[in-house]
Amino acid sequence: GGRPAEFEQIGVECIGISGASGDAESIALLISALKAAGLEQFKVTIGHIGFVQELFLNILGNEERAEQCRQFLFEKNYVGYRNHVDSLALSSIDKERLLALLSLRGNEEIFVKGKEILENEQGVRDIEELEALSLQLKEFGVDDYVSFDLTSISHMSYYTGTLFEVYAENVGLPIANGGRYDNLLKKFNWDSPATGFGIVLDRL
Repeated sequence: GGRPAEFEQIGVECIGISGASGDAESIALLISALKAAGLEQFKVTIGHIGFVQELFLNILGNEERAEQCRQFLFEKNYVGYRNHVDSLALSSIDKERLLALLSLRGNEEIFVKGKEILENEQGVRDIEELEALSLQLKEFGVDDYVSFDLTSISHMSYYTGTLFEVYAENVGLPIANGGRYDNLLKKFNWDSPATGFGIVLDRL
């Protein structure tokens, strides 16, 4: 039983382009590739790990407490997340801000609410990145395949901004995922922004 430890995937890396333009181009290419493979019923769910992390650190104050909340979101255990937030020694306002995160799923209308629960400079900048991304995806004509979910979390710690997963009918796991990893290449002595994605061939 259990999932296989190895799987085949193909992917694309877009290196040297920062911000929404690189993310939009990668996501549009991903959608085009999936359609070329014969898929029509699928959805790309887009989040922003920077926004989530900034919100948690702003309210909770340290990485250890932030990681506890991130783990609930990664497991999509929203009941557990609610119970955990209720148990924290926080003001009612801060608890409401943390719980409001769960409602930030849908179309671009969530961006206004995102700015309301995290009003600092970094939080607003993260939402503005998503707003710019949304506009560019419309220009590519792929916005019908896209939704936004600011509760999205990846187990990969190198993501720095936008991240996304693709779900299709009758497949319980993501068939593709990706995101922005602007700091990863520094580990290989190459300081360059980057974004990309991988498609899991076994799930197509």
